[in-house]
Formats: sequence, structure tokens, C-alpha cells
Amino acid sequence: MCSIFRISFTIWSGLYFQLVSLGFFIIANVAIAEPGPGFSRPRDVCTNPACRAAADEFLKNMNPAVSPCTDFFDYACGNFKNHHPLDPKEGTIDYSMKIKTQINNRLREIAESPVKNTDSSSLKKAKLAYKVCTNEEDLEEEGIRPIALEINKQGGWPMAMNNWTPGSRSWIDIEMSYISMLGESAFFRVTVDPDSTIDTINTLMLSPCTSMLPFYVRKHQEHHKDKIKLYRDFIIEVVKEFVMFITLPPYKISEEAQQIIDLEIALTNIKTLSKANEIVETTPAHFQDEYDKIRHVTPNSKIIWADMLKSIFSQTNFNFAPTTIKLQNKGYFVQLAKLLDKTPTRVLVNFIHWQYVRRLIKNSGESMRRRYNDVREELLYGKAQKWWQDCLDTNPAIIAFIHQYLKNHASKKSLETVGTMVDHHKSQLESQIEHTLWLDYSTRLALMKKAKSVTKFLGYPPWYKSSSVIDEYYALLEVTNNHFQNLLNFKKFTIYQTKRLLLAPVGQFPEHSIWSQSVLEETAYFISAFNSLIIPSGALHFPFFHGEDVPENVLYGSTGNIIGHELSHGFDDEGRQYTFNGSSLEWPPDTLQEYNARVKCFVKQFNQYPYKELNEIGRKIYADGKLTASENMADTTGMYIAFAAFRDRARKRNKDYKKLPGLENLTDNQLFFLSFANTWCSYTQPEKLLFMLLLKLPHSISRHRVIGTLSNIADFAKAFNCPHNSAMNPRDKCYLWK
Repeated sequence: MCSIFRISFTIWSGLYFQLVSLGFFIIANVAIAEPGPGFSRPRDVCTNPACRAAADEFLKNMNPAVSPCTDFFDYACGNFKNHHPLDPKEGTIDYSMKIKTQINNRLREIAESPVKNTDSSSLKKAKLAYKVCTNEEDLEEEGIRPIALEINKQGGWPMAMNNWTPGSRSWIDIEMSYISMLGESAFFRVTVDPDSTIDTINTLMLSPCTSMLPFYVRKHQEHHKDKIKLYRDFIIEVVKEFVMFITLPPYKISEEAQQIIDLEIALTNIKTLSKANEIVETTPAHFQDEYDKIRHVTPNSKIIWADMLKSIFSQTNFNFAPTTIKLQNKGYFVQLAKLLDKTPTRVLVNFIHWQYVRRLIKNSGESMRRRYNDVREELLYGKAQKWWQDCLDTNPAIIAFIHQYLKNHASKKSLETVGTMVDHHKSQLESQIEHTLWLDYSTRLALMKKAKSVTKFLGYPPWYKSSSVIDEYYALLEVTNNHFQNLLNFKKFTIYQTKRLLLAPVGQFPEHSIWSQSVLEETAYFISAFNSLIIPSGALHFPFFHGEDVPENVLYGSTGNIIGHELSHGFDDEGRQYTFNGSSLEWPPDTLQEYNARVKCFVKQFNQYPYKELNEIGRKIYADGKLTASENMADTTGMYIAFAAFRDRARKRNKDYKKLPGLENLTDNQLFFLSFANTWCSYTQPEKLLFMLLLKLPHSISRHRVIGTLSNIADFAKAFNCPHNSAMNPRDKCYLWK
């Protein structure tokens, strides 16, 4: 297990455990459903390192002065903030952040270890790229020079010049040059996605562009004028770095910086004219016809989309001619023509150069990076990560580092344990669906088959363990002693990988479609279209995963709930629309009405929860149950699945589990629920929480996830003897499969 969480019990364990155990009896607020003996015999207590680490963390976090029937989050996590220092710039602390820090520190050790003759070629490339990236002196000396040279090749940045004219190169020519270099556009994003009409091939999906200016500012600019000014001042500051040998009126640069921001906001506004997440599949010719239906008033809107897409692969000699493409938010692309016609050419060129610059500016030395990070911290209310972490995240041969990490820290036994748990949870999910009376017969059968057919992907793709395969994967990647050149080489390499995916059958490279996030990501996820549960190695860290050496109530309370939650996403409002093989599932109107009634129960429940953390700054705000409904439903449904899986294991075991030291008076069921709550222990400053509410995030805060989930579970109320209609045992409970 993770040694940083372990604290020795050798000196004070006996006295400490007795005092804690006694404390549970003398504090009136603590209710025990199935009281056992006050002090367990030594043979009934698990004292191995994993159990001690879990017990120590639970005890440090708990506030036994709070009744578990009043607020189980405060009971389980009330002292968390006293033992886990908070960085004021972060404004929040939780276990995901702690795990991420631990993983990054381990990767850093690998990256900074001396190059050895025995290192694989890919590992040598990764170490060289990291070394060059972290050489601050060289980065500072080179500064913005390589960025400026490329801009000059494109005819210069109008707002940094006093005599710019459009010349023979249109904004589209400049845009296509940058797309060719970076594989990225100022106006859209490109990803590879399976073709829906021919299920054996991949195609490209186009999505609206992103911005450095957060959505909450772009959408409600009138409420965030200070953030607009901050962003505008940053653009001005950066542009001035590119002004050479001339003096430009400050008001002129400011005016043109505002025009860039206005265009970013306008692009946001046309996104909302159609469904944001709607994906349509079409042919390039049909897409072009629809785009051209809007009359082109100026040359600015005359995009030939086939040429635009081909420019992505101009470095690879790949003549991209797809039979179909996908569009996310099709209305955005159609309305784009009108916006381009209304926008002066000079503004478009300024905007394109800015999108190019802001993607690369962090790499031009510590002084410019500091300014960039200051703005990001203010806009996103968080602390920018250290540069060495950026160098890890953007390392062009990162899989070589991950290979070493897995070699040092991944356990095959852990994957086997989690794999068995997933199978247990799938069986319980299938059983609960089978006994759901409101489902019609055909829908019930379809959902049972879907539950049974869930494919699990655990840890990492198998080839991540083979250095020779990784070497082959990175064979075309060139790494030099120049950081900027390495950035461009990596972009080129990424374009080659995109080409490889488009030429390969669907499924040949599952790391793209299935492992869409890093295998060291600390959260699990579910992909509804593939009916697949993915649990990366990063999620198998304490306290999300305690290892194989703890009692099953601890393991199923933590890891089991993660499994149950993600499986449940296969049946949320998005997941329910897919069958076991990803095809569309039509729900009869009456059955859908029953489903929606249960969703409304969760909406109503969470709408009643105030943000208790805001009391200290005098604010009274309630949760948005509709916004978080899918996640809240997955939490409760996942808890039902996990608890059923645990009780099934306990029945087969036919005897009590060993106790944790210091928690001997907790029953098996109580410890299960405590283990669940402990994974959500966290603390967020009120000001940070207010900012998070602006982002309209789909997850409830940790407190609401704990109390909202457990107050829906009758077995929780029974375990802690919670009075009927108490806070944690309300009369009305929400659950999907009943």
C-alpha cells in the first residue's frame, strides 16, 4: 500500500485503541445498530499494514461527536481538514488530489533518474525531452523567438505591426498552415471516432473550438467584467512582446485585443443555437452543401471543408478523403459562415495568431509562463502546477515513463482482485434489474443483457508492459535538444497517430477509443457507446483501493462503490439509450415515464440540500438537483449494487470479518459505510465553492454525495439505528431499480 498514509502504531496503539473504543460508548450521539463486544480479542483484529493504514486514516478523519444519523459526512470526515493541509491557492483538498501528487512525484523520480545504457530507446527519448523541457535557462534565452519566426512566415501579426495588409494570403491560408503544423484549428477541434455507418472503420469528428477564457465568463460577460479586463490585459501584454522597433498606440492594441475577445464570445454564442452534445454523421459533400446554403457575403466565409481537413495531414502525404465525417453541434458549423462574414479580415487574422500563440506561450521561458499562470489562476481559481509537472504531462514519449511506473508500482494481484469484484457487481446489477417491476418485459431483458455484457478494462493496455512494443510505437518520434522543436515534432507525431487510426480497423488500437484518459488517471469511467467499464491503474491507490489485505467490508465500501457507480452510468439518461452492443435502445413511453419519475425523485432530493460550507460567509445557496441528477443517481444505484455484492460475499463467508484497530465496536455493515464515506472526505474553502458553482459541474459536492447517497439506503439507517424521518433516514427515498 501507499506508505505515505501509514503511521506506526507500535508505541501508543494499545492505549489509543482503548480510549477510542471507550469514546464510542460515552458519546451519546453515536448509535450502534448491532453492538458487539466492547473490546475484540487480538485475533479478531486485523493488524497488518494495510488495515492499520485504513484504520489510522478513518480515525483521523472522523468526528465521533457528530451523530451518524444527523450528518454522516461530518461524522466520517469532520476532522479531515485538520489533518490534510490546504494550499490556499488551491482552495480545496481531497484524495484525488493527493493521489495525483503521489503519482506525479513517482513519475518525476523516473524522469530525473540518470540515463542508463540499459534504458529502452523510448525511455531515453522521454528522459531527453524532459531534461530539455526543464532547462529553464535555455527556454528563457530562446523566449518567444521561435513563435515569432513562425508568425512572420505567415505575414506577421497585424496588431503588432503598423503597416499590415492582407496581401495574397487569406485568413484561411494562415489557418491551414497552423493546422498543418499543430493539427489544431482556431475554430474547431478534431478527434477520431468510429464510423456509425461502417462499423469497421474510423472517421473524424469535428467539434467547436475551445478558449482560454472560461465558459462562465464568455456566457455571462456582463457579470465578469473584471475577468474580461484581466484577459484583455494579458493579450495586450503578450502582443507587446512581439512588437519590434516600432511604437504602437496603446489604445489601438487594447481595441484589437477586445475584438479577439468579442469573437471568442460570438463563437460561444453560436454554439448554443443547437444542442451542444448532439452528434450527426454526414458526408463531406453534404456538409459542404449545408454550409454553402448560407449565402457567402464575403470571401471570409468561403471555406472548402475538404481542403481544410486535408491540411491536417499535409505533413504526412496522406490524402484524406473520408466517406463520412461526424459533427458535434452541427449548428455551430453552419452558423460559422454568418459570423465569418460579419468579422473583418484583420480581426480573423489577429484571432488566429492569438490562438496559435496562447497554445505555446508557456514554453517560452519562466517570466512569460508566470504571467500566463497568474491569469489562469485568476480565471480558474486554482493553483497552476509546477513546470516540471507540465513537462511530464506534455512529454512526447510519456508511455515510456508510464511503463517504468507500472513496472515499479502496479500489482497483477490487485487487478485480479478488482476484476473479480467487477464480476460480482455485474451479477448484482443484473439481479436488481431483473426484479424491477416497473420495467416492461423487453426493456428489462435488454437491460439485463447489457449489464451482463459490460466489458471491463483494468489497469492499462497490455502493451504498456512491453518496452519493445513501446519502442516501436515511438519509432517515428524525433527528440532533439531544442524544446520548441520537440513540441512541433510531437504535434507531427500525433498527426501520424491520427492517420494510423484512420487507416486501421475499429478496435485495433483500443488505447484510443477505450483508454481515452491516462492509465494513471485517478478516476474510473464508463463509456456507454462501448458498454465498457475502465478502471485505470491510477484509481487503484489508497484510499480508493486498500489492497487485498483488508477485510472485504472495507474493500467493497471503497472500491466496490467506485465499480457500482461507474456500472450505473450505463443506465443513466445517456447510457440507457444504448443496448449491449452500442446500438440505439427505444424505450416504450410508459416505461420511460416511470424512469423519468425516478430521476425527478433525485432532482427533488438534492434541490433541498443547502451548501453548508457557505454559511461562514453568510450565503444561502441550494444545490441544483437537475444539473447533477445523473451522477447522484449513479451514486445511489452504485451503493445498492456494492452493498448487495458485499452482503452476498458476507453470507457465503458465514462469519464476521476482522475488525480494524481502534474501530472494534463497529459492525461489518457500519465499517462498509464508513469506508465509502472516507473516499469522499474533502475540504473546500467557501470562496472556492462559490467559484465551482459558476462552472455548473455535473457532480455534487462530496458532502451531498455522502449524505444524499446514504440517506437513500435503508440498510444504512438499520446499521446505525437511525430514527425514522431523521436526516439520514428520511421517509422518502430515491432509487432507480424499484
